[in-house]
Amino acid sequence: MGAWSIQLPENDLYADINAIYTALLRYGMNDQEALQHTLNEFSAYKNDPEDGDLLWLSLADILWNLGRLDESIKTNALRVIFNPFELAKWYGISEERGNERKYSLN
Repeated sequence: MGAWSIQLPENDLYADINAIYTALLRYGMNDQEALQHTLNEFSAYKNDPEDGDLLWLSLADILWNLGRLDESIKTNALRVIFNPFELAKWYGISEERGNERKYSLN
């Protein structure tokens, strides 16, 4: 799938995760059930070199915005944010894109 924008909510994977997680909450699942179901649904992305980082950042952003950030999701997202290779991917496109991504993660 890949990240096509520096802004998380502008990516397809983010939109898919958000749609599924929030739908599960609306259907009555609690936080942990909805999160586990969402993680299972997107398990193929967990170790994907391109989309794995986007998975963790998207989940963290969605859960944070809903006031439901899970500690394990936070840990994975922080691992991505502080990984120099995350920004290197964007700087590989251009210095401007790298700087924009760096700003969006702060």
